Amino acid sequence: MDYSINILTLLGIVLSTGLVVDDAIVVMENIYKRIEDGEHPRDAGDRGSTEIYFAIISTTITLTAVFIPIIFLQGLTGRLFREFGVVVATSIVVSAFVSLTLTPMMSTRLLRKHDDDTWLQRVTEPFFIWLNNLYARSVRAAVDHAWFALAMMVVSGGVIWFVGGTLKTELAPLEDKSALSFNVVAPEGYTYERMDAFLDRFRAQAQKVAPEADALLTVTSPSFFGSGTNSGFGRIFLPYPETRTRTQMEIADVLTQTMRKETEAFTIIQQEQTISSGIGRTGLPVQFVLQAQDLADLRRAIPVFLEKANADPTFSVVDVNLKFTKPELSVSIRRDRARELGVSAIDIAQVLQAGFSSQRFGYYVQNSRQYAVIGEIDRWHRMTPQEILALTIRTADGSLVQLADLVTIEEESSPPQLYHYNRYVSATISAGLTPGRTIGEGIEAMEAIAASTVDESITTALTGPSLDYRESSSSLLFAFALALILVYLILAAQFESFVDPLTIMLTVPLALAGAVLSLWISGETLNIFSEIGAIVLIGIVTKNGILIVEFANQLHEQGRSWHDAVIEASSLRFRPILMTSAATILGALPIALSLGAASTSRIGMGVVVVGGMLLSTFLTLIVVPSLYVTLSKAKRRKGEKAKERKGETGIDPGRNIAMVLIVGGALLLGAVNASADTLTLKDAISTALRNNFDVQIAVTDSLIAKNIGDTKITGFLPTLDVNGTLIDGSNNLSQTLADGRQIERDGAGYSNLNGNATLNWTVFDGLQMFAAADRATALEAEGLARVRSRMAFLIADVITAYNAIVATQSFLSTADSALVLGEQRYTIEKYRYDVGSASGVELAQAEIDRNSQRALVIRTRTDLENAKAALNTLLARDPSTIFEAQIELNIPALPSRDELINAIYATNPDVLAAEHAMAAASAHVREATAAFMPVIGVQGAYQFTRNTAEAGFLLENVSNGWNVGVTFRWNLFNGFADQIVRERRILINQRMELSRSTIRNDLVGIADRTLRTYSATGELLVIQRTSYTAAERNARIALEKLRVGSITPLEVRQT
Repeated sequence: MDYSINILTLLGIVLSTGLVVDDAIVVMENIYKRIEDGEHPRDAGDRGSTEIYFAIISTTITLTAVFIPIIFLQGLTGRLFREFGVVVATSIVVSAFVSLTLTPMMSTRLLRKHDDDTWLQRVTEPFFIWLNNLYARSVRAAVDHAWFALAMMVVSGGVIWFVGGTLKTELAPLEDKSALSFNVVAPEGYTYERMDAFLDRFRAQAQKVAPEADALLTVTSPSFFGSGTNSGFGRIFLPYPETRTRTQMEIADVLTQTMRKETEAFTIIQQEQTISSGIGRTGLPVQFVLQAQDLADLRRAIPVFLEKANADPTFSVVDVNLKFTKPELSVSIRRDRARELGVSAIDIAQVLQAGFSSQRFGYYVQNSRQYAVIGEIDRWHRMTPQEILALTIRTADGSLVQLADLVTIEEESSPPQLYHYNRYVSATISAGLTPGRTIGEGIEAMEAIAASTVDESITTALTGPSLDYRESSSSLLFAFALALILVYLILAAQFESFVDPLTIMLTVPLALAGAVLSLWISGETLNIFSEIGAIVLIGIVTKNGILIVEFANQLHEQGRSWHDAVIEASSLRFRPILMTSAATILGALPIALSLGAASTSRIGMGVVVVGGMLLSTFLTLIVVPSLYVTLSKAKRRKGEKAKERKGETGIDPGRNIAMVLIVGGALLLGAVNASADTLTLKDAISTALRNNFDVQIAVTDSLIAKNIGDTKITGFLPTLDVNGTLIDGSNNLSQTLADGRQIERDGAGYSNLNGNATLNWTVFDGLQMFAAADRATALEAEGLARVRSRMAFLIADVITAYNAIVATQSFLSTADSALVLGEQRYTIEKYRYDVGSASGVELAQAEIDRNSQRALVIRTRTDLENAKAALNTLLARDPSTIFEAQIELNIPALPSRDELINAIYATNPDVLAAEHAMAAASAHVREATAAFMPVIGVQGAYQFTRNTAEAGFLLENVSNGWNVGVTFRWNLFNGFADQIVRERRILINQRMELSRSTIRNDLVGIADRTLRTYSATGELLVIQRTSYTAAERNARIALEKLRVGSITPLEVRQT
């Protein structure tokens, strides 16, 4: 940047001293709190810095954003404070980086929990505990009584309006620079000798009134600025302020009062302005310009204006540069009489020239030298106007007549010099201020006088320090408003909410009230330094609000209520807020105390920062928690409704219809106890979620959805474009200039270098940026809901495959048992056949039944292996992987139909995706509606151009500079295209509503069928378990009876 070490960069460094430690304090305090709670320093550093990471980033961005308007300000204010803004903003960014990297690392190395308290801790800790408990009780009381916060906001607004209206305004307070200057103006015709004598008398009076002066320089009749012999100039040099008892301002007031008694000449005592654009830097502070097209209008208005200005108590001295003090004679020819006598106007002019301006009549040579013969009337015969009329002139007939017969004379006065301002003839009224008055009051008084004295033929303007004051005031007001907007939009993008940033931004009036009160109590004025301090204060005071609101949001996400979350957050952040505020106040205290040379003008900045931080720190700690709860009612109602739905249904949000169907089907299959070496259903699901390729695709889709959601902040941020062009070439040149000269050259080289950087920021586009942000958020939520739907279906597939394996294993177990019975029956029949108690038909039937049971076992084993291979595929494993699947089946309580439908509406991913799609479509409609509104933006740019040529009219052209402005665009008609787009998006929105209704209707039907199946399955399971137990018992009894021959084989098969 090529900045130097100067007053303003050093001022930025001093102010940064208290700001750069804030982030490190917050991080270190959060880490040490965890160490005190028993965590290992390494874990405390990791978790503590992670927990506070968002708050540090938020405070850094908001505080840096405050300086963007200051850096890009134009005019005097921009030139002054651009380096100041860059220094402070850079310091803050670097401190944030250090606090998030170096500070946690050093904290883990250096911070340790001490079992033995030091004597300082034993003395101070009880006080801090008492203070913290007192604050916790105060916060709870303020949160329970929301009217207190609202009352504080109203009181703050009243202080800003009423007390701020009484503050005096100026460009910058005068600095004691140990030097005064003065101008002396005497009437026209004042000789050099008389002016020199007057300055001698002034020197004697100045040494008597100001004996502490080191030196006094006077210049008699200086030749600069068109001054004549009736003017004088001088400077008075004083010793350093600390070596004298009176200030420069007091000495200037005494000299002004002394010289006002002099009537021979008009003396103006001047003090060098602290800040000036260079025009009238050492002149009087109030400079008011009267402009007119005709000099006569000014001649008529100036005396009345000066009379009222001199009578106004605001001004100690008033002067005007356009003075009608130069005497002149107006000679009018009586043309009828001159025509009768045959005398022309040229003849009269020649007589006047010969008599009063001398005239050369010829030359003569003497001693080889040539001398001019000049004739004129003796000086003593041309001292009065009447001697003009005594001159004689020859008429056409050769006779002599006096000019009294031919002309008339009139005495007039005219200005020695004419002045122009904006191409109009002008007069600048300069005025000094009486002690205690400011330039703002002086300008108001001048404008009031102008309103009562001048008519429409005269216009007014400001110049010099007055113009600098007016331009800086408007520039800083724009910078203040832009800083508020930037901070709010940045906080809205970071918190993804418009409520939380509003809670934080409401701390600004509290700080401004403190700043106004501190200026009023200290007697400081509202000047360029105090206004810059107010802008900086916006970023500083929001840090405390960010710390409380961000941590309260974290606690609420952990399950605490809004009320309890903000109270706990305020209590835990109480200590770091006090430390960071104290650091900021102590850092700005040297500025407020005017420590150092030439620091008087910057007291206002320090007073604003210190006073604003003192009041806002204590009020913020009370008001922000109360406002947080009050302004979060909408979010709180939404969260409570969701919690009520979950509490009423008793159903976990992760359960959906597919899971209900799978569990209902599994109830028909039975179960066995799980063993430690088997693949459980939980392990199968976790493995699928970890390895399945569809899941990996779903994870990628979730990242895409998150990326879409990240675009919601793009509409709130500016765009920065950098362009550059370099062209080198040659051409055959032929140019004809206006004076007829021609330039011709073949192969003339040329080079064009152009570069520019443009910053565009849309501040209003009919709320389109907000609709676009809502649409991006809805699309992100829709994408994540669809990802959850895909993962839910995968889980359902895994459960289906797993339960298919369990069912097959159960069936295989039954088939194995039947095969054992069949083998036993065949053995019995064969034994009976061998002993002759059974026929061959019975033996053959037993063998057929045994073979059928063997075939069933083989088919079941094949089905089991295929089911395992299918599950392995879902788990992204080798299909031949061997495992055992077992499950303990816990039958959940049967929900009611209404509970199940409410759970579907609240948690089903397809329903949620449809609702988010509908929200995105609705936001799209709002975007289309915003197209009918105007678009307002701010623009800043820097451009550099360098064009060179070897021949031609222009050989080199170099230009560079900044510009800033406001853009406005409003499309009033584009062939109904916007209307058509809006209608199409409304239809799409209606289609999304119908799609959601369709999905809900389908899911209600599934829920009804599931409930019926679920109920019937439970009853069938009980019957099947009872029948299976009875059948197994009967089969064993029948085999025993068959073995002893009490029943036949046919009866065994029937059993």
